[in-house]
Amino acid sequence: MKPKTMILMVVAVTCGLGASYMTSRLLAERKVETEKVKFLVLRKPVSLGDPIKNPDDFFEEKAVDKDTEPKGVISDKELLKGKVMKRALRVGDHVTLEDVLGALEGGLGVHLPPGFKAVGIRVNPETIAGGFAALPNSRVDIIWTCRRATDKDTFSKVLLEDVLVIAADAVAVRPENGQAMAASVVSLALNTEDALKLALAKENGSIALVLRKFNDKSRAENTQVSLEAVRNDNVHKKGDVSEDGTASNDGSSTPSLVNGLPAMPKAAPKVVVAKEDPKPVIDSKTHVLTIVEGDRQRQIQYQLDKDGHVLNTNVTRGEFGLPPRPEVESPPAPPVPAPTTTSEVAPPARPND
Repeated sequence: MKPKTMILMVVAVTCGLGASYMTSRLLAERKVETEKVKFLVLRKPVSLGDPIKNPDDFFEEKAVDKDTEPKGVISDKELLKGKVMKRALRVGDHVTLEDVLGALEGGLGVHLPPGFKAVGIRVNPETIAGGFAALPNSRVDIIWTCRRATDKDTFSKVLLEDVLVIAADAVAVRPENGQAMAASVVSLALNTEDALKLALAKENGSIALVLRKFNDKSRAENTQVSLEAVRNDNVHKKGDVSEDGTASNDGSSTPSLVNGLPAMPKAAPKVVVAKEDPKPVIDSKTHVLTIVEGDRQRQIQYQLDKDGHVLNTNVTRGEFGLPPRPEVESPPAPPVPAPTTTSEVAPPARPND
């Protein structure tokens, strides 16, 4: 073989090896520089209306090469917190914002608990505790007042207890500061039976919402009181707080605190003593006048005050040997003291025969 040919073969092999090395190195560098993209996919199947309270229970991350991921995928779990599923998806499916509903999207139907319906009632500030009983996610008792022809038949009743408020007018989100919300219609979550009760009560009386304390699951013992019992003050039951700030848990009254304030002392009843009208003091004397007329005599008894004025007009007359003359009835005179002075008129002397 000629030296020139040998030189060309060596050059060709060297160039081939160099090209192969450069190609493999270029491919290796490109593989290292390939970017990955992570997004969220479902770790368990979901149905229409499922709420996403904790995204970690529903989603996991999946990594793919950049520019190969589906369009609209979500990588931040906080974007899905508090959302509601708008369609059913399977395990491994990715989620986009078009697959979920926000807090105000889709209406109240997607936020109702299973088996409950949204029922609206017309209210005013007085019947919703100034607006605090209308806050969404509050718990209230429903008081029904029905007026009838008699006090015995007129009553107020705890119709429903521990009812969930889901909206005030068109607002279904509770304010972060907890400020009262004025509303004309409050929407409640009720089952079918309770919804029928409320519908019937609204047409036959008035409805008021009583705000409950958070996590208060207590039940009222006395759920109904009549107007007759209120008038007779016969509505205090075991555990009730009386007007003087005392509560009775075992039939006896014991001091208690009302709204954190000490009980007010009960004022002693005032005793009113009736005063008798003073009787007038009369300084008087009784006089008896004897009149002789022939063989007949009669007496007149009367009283004179210290000035000589006659005090009584109903004088007592009488005759000796004859029954007293009938007198006109008059009111009884006050007790007459014993006579102090007696005046007699001597009978006139008869002329000598």
